[in-house]
Amino acid sequence: MVANSSTVESDGKFFYEYSICNAGIGPACIKSFEVKHNNRILNNKPTVLEQQLESIISFKLSHISTFNIDYVLEPKREKLLLRFDVSSLNDKNIIKDIMEKSLDSLHLVIEYESFYGDQFTFDTRE
Repeated sequence: MVANSSTVESDGKFFYEYSICNAGIGPACIKSFEVKHNNRILNNKPTVLEQQLESIISFKLSHISTFNIDYVLEPKREKLLLRFDVSSLNDKNIIKDIMEKSLDSLHLVIEYESFYGDQFTFDTRE
């Protein structure tokens, strides 16, 4: 697994996106997915998680995804997890710096299993 972030522009608005990609050669079967803030697990129910993240980051979420248990992420596929509307910043050059600092207190922990049953943990802090 690999975490990716990028700034995209759409219809004159700026968005900061955070996604993961299965960098392996086989499918990854997601067994658990946690979002942590200062090492405290946040609620994974999308509406509650959205409220918690917006209060931490101070930007409106325009997209949020979580995983169902046994969700399969195909090799070389990317899944968008978070998309923040950062249009209020009005400067694409500073968005990445501001968002990286804002997201610094957050991290993801994803436990997954390979096609062969090997278990792995992906932690954005490691």
